[in-house]
Order: sequence, then structure tokens, then C-alpha cells
Amino acid sequence: MILTVKHLIEQYHMLQKGDSVVIGVSGGADSVCLLHILWKLQAEYCLRLLAVHIHHGIRGKEADEDAAFTEELCRERNVEYRLIKKNVPKLASEQGISEEEAGRLVRYETFYQICEQEGYQKIAVAHHQNDNAETIMWNFLRGSGLRGLAGMEPVRGMLIRPLLEVKRSQIEQWMQQEKIPWRNDSTNETVDYTRNKLRHQLLPWIEQNLVAGFCQRITNNTRIFYDADEYLKNEAQKWMQEYAFRQQNESSFPRKKWDELHPALKRYVIRSEIDGLTGSLKDLTAEHVEAVLRLKGTGKQLDLPAGMKVWIDYEAIHIGKKQKMDIFYPNLEMNYCCFPYEKGQKIIQNVYTKWFDYDKIKVGFQLRTRKTGDRIQVLSEHGSKKLKDYMIDAKIPREIRDHIPLVADGADVMWVVGYRINEAYKITDETKTVLQIQLNVSNQ
Repeated sequence: MILTVKHLIEQYHMLQKGDSVVIGVSGGADSVCLLHILWKLQAEYCLRLLAVHIHHGIRGKEADEDAAFTEELCRERNVEYRLIKKNVPKLASEQGISEEEAGRLVRYETFYQICEQEGYQKIAVAHHQNDNAETIMWNFLRGSGLRGLAGMEPVRGMLIRPLLEVKRSQIEQWMQQEKIPWRNDSTNETVDYTRNKLRHQLLPWIEQNLVAGFCQRITNNTRIFYDADEYLKNEAQKWMQEYAFRQQNESSFPRKKWDELHPALKRYVIRSEIDGLTGSLKDLTAEHVEAVLRLKGTGKQLDLPAGMKVWIDYEAIHIGKKQKMDIFYPNLEMNYCCFPYEKGQKIIQNVYTKWFDYDKIKVGFQLRTRKTGDRIQVLSEHGSKKLKDYMIDAKIPREIRDHIPLVADGADVMWVVGYRINEAYKITDETKTVLQIQLNVSNQ
């Protein structure tokens, strides 16, 4: 067992000599096994170990006994021990989440806080192969993408999982052989928690009735999914760097470029932008992402979790926070320049940077919102129409029409920002001078 774990530690460079390590120890077989192995390797790696036990305030006397057991275990091995007490039921109630999720949040928050405040370099947790299989299966059932099917990473920043390729049965068998005691958490035996249903019902049934060794088989594919996920994520990032326009509460992409993008990369763009805007993908499912892909047509919009919204206008697809999008547009500052146009020159494709034929400007241009009498030409072979009529035809919500920025040449609207430009001001083969206008979010 120790050699198996050491091999994984070396393979993924989990530990360096002299590392200080926080170990999450519940008192169960998995975490006691991890504590014992790291204690055995302590001298070889010159490790400083701190065992942290989180008392969740859930199981009364049983939880108190777990804490006392863990403390004695550490005392026997001369490993520094720390007991942290938290009221997990209260936290779960306040945040509207399950006790299972609240407990997980408390544990990791505590571990990282200790590292930050006291200079520990690694956090060792006792996830094993069965845990990884449960995670992959749960991610699959809730509609996860490739990243979810890749399961747990052996190393993620300062977090390490030295037991990740060891089966639960191997851990318990080794512990019995070594005569190392452990505690059994009664909540792990119930099926009140989602993970326990996977652990005690679904996965054992699959192994017994469908695929022997299913947990090992499903975890063997994690590297394939991980590599595919990394490749697609990097390609999506390249696309976003070229075409995305980001501001505080919104990201926008040129509609033409979005329509040309492969659906596989669109999924990564959607997830990346929502993660960047909200800081989490917790409630975003595959169904939400697919609904965004199905969204077609000017004026269409879709509500997403975490107060997010996707909407389409004439020129772009937008992802943003609903409370910002529905009422306000950010302060913008206008930068512009002029340069000679060469016939056949590629016209820039960007939501917030546009080219105009400078010689077609009659009065002068300014950045403003709409006024009575504003007009815009939307078809090259027809004359102009009232801006109000255009906004109605484009299904622009009534409540935001007065807030949309415009670039106007007198009463002629050159550009409805975020939607379209006036056909009469477009670049043609006869254009001699280009006026480039770029809008940026003001810091004021």
C-alpha cells in the first residue's frame, strides 16, 4: 500500500522535501490510512504534518467520540492535531444548501484558511478510486461536460489526493492487516445523501449485474477526458481572446463569428464566460448550455442560473447579469481615428469597434442616447426609417431603448451600439477614408 501511494506521489510530484502538509482526518478508514502513510513517509520527505479534524455539529456524542479518537491517533504518532468545530446545519440553513454540501464547503474553507494564515504548502485529502468513480457518475447523471467526466485531479494547486488510485476495499483490507483502527460514520451508511445512494446502491448494482470492476474501468478513462477537455478549453480561449468584448457584467461576441463557431467550442465559451462573470458553474447544467446553443434570432433571450441571461441582437450574442442588462448600460468613452482605405481591405469584425465611410458624415458624430426624430437606414436599397420603428422591429426591450448608446451624425444614427450600423455609412469600394470608432468602458 505504501509503495503504491508513494508511486502516485512521485508520478504527480505531489510532495517536495520539506513540505508542510495539512491532512484532513475525519477518523474514517480512508483518512486514517492517509494519515498513517504520510506519517510513515514523514522522515523520507522531511514533512511537517498537521492533522485537522472538522467537527460538523451533526452527530452529537458520536461526533465527539470521532474527535477524541482522532486526537489520540495523532498523539500516538506525535503528529500535530487541531480540532475545528463548525455548526454545519446552521450554515446549510442560512445558505439554502444541503448539509452534505455545507460540510464540504466548511472543510475546504478551513484547510485553505490554515494554509494561508500559517504557511502550509499542501492539503492532503483521502479521496480514493471509489470516490472518483462516484464523482464521475454523479457528474454524468447531472449532465456534466468532459471536465466532469475527467473526475478528480490527483493534484489541483496545493490540494493533493495520494490515495486516488487505491480502491476502498484495498484500504480497509490493508488497515485490517496493519491492525490500525478507524471510526465508522453512521451518516455514510444511510441513503439520505445523494453520494451515499451512488455508493451503496447504484455502483454496487452495476458492478454485480452489468460490469465487473466498473469503478476501475470508469476511472481509467479520466486522462482521455481530461486531455480532450484541456485541448477544447485552450481552443475556446484563443477564440475568445480574438472576438470577445468584456465589461464588468457582460460579455459579447460578434453574431457572425458565433454562428461560424463549432458547437463543441461554443459550449466551452458559454461555460467560461458564465464562470468568469459569476465565479461558479455550480448550478449550470448541460441542459442550460444546450438551450443557449438552440437560441436563434434577433431579440431572443434566455434566463440562466445565478441571475444570468443570454440575449441576441442584430450584431452580437450577449451573456450578462440580468439586473444590469435590463436597466443600465455602462458609461462608455469613444476613441476614434481616420486612415486611408485600400480596396479589398478586410473590415474589422468586433462588437464595439466599427468602421464607417468618413466622407459620408454630414454634420459630425457624437456618442449619445436616442432623441425624437432619430432615423436609421437598415437596407441598402431603401431609405431610412424612424429609430423607434427599427427598435420595435428588432425586438429591443422597451425598458432599455432610452439607455442604448448611439453614435449619431445629427439625426442620422450611424450606430446602434450592440445592434447594428447604418447602411448609408458602411464601407464600399468607393470609400477613400475610414473612420474607426472604438467604445471602451469608462473607469469613472
